[in-house]
Order: sequence, then C-alpha cells, then structure tokens
Amino acid sequence: MRAYNECVTQGEVIREQLTTFYQQNLQYPEHLSQINGFNACKRVMHPTILMYQKTTLGYQISFDDGHVLHQATESQPFEAHK
Repeated sequence: MRAYNECVTQGEVIREQLTTFYQQNLQYPEHLSQINGFNACKRVMHPTILMYQKTTLGYQISFDDGHVLHQATESQPFEAHK
C-alpha cells in the first residue's frame, strides 16, 4: 500500500523526470531504470508497481491498487479510472 500511495503523491514528479530524460536524450527511456536516481513506488518483492511503456510518440504509464487505475501519457496527467 505504501508504494501505491507514493505513486499517487509522486505521479507528476515521475512525469517530470520523464520529460527531463526526453530533453536530455531526445527520446523517452525504454525502461524507468534508465532514469538516474529513479526509485519511486517500489515494493519489497517487486521493483515497482508502475507499468511503463515507451510508445512511438511518447509513453504510457500507469499503476493500480486492484480497484482504481491511474493512467498518464507524455501529454496527459494522471487520471483515475474505476
């Protein structure tokens, strides 16, 4: 639950890190681990609850708690969906 709450509060910071990576590299990372110092939303048994996918024009990123799905893209902030 701590990882989920961290994602809720830090979601836009993560998007800012992705934007910075893009500005420095002219592309989004293939994996979140390519972002220097990235350690958000970690769980004990798994690296992170974030699901990240680089797309042709940007990225999609999401996380959920089994009830509410939070999704964002390079152009859209996180939004919650039931």
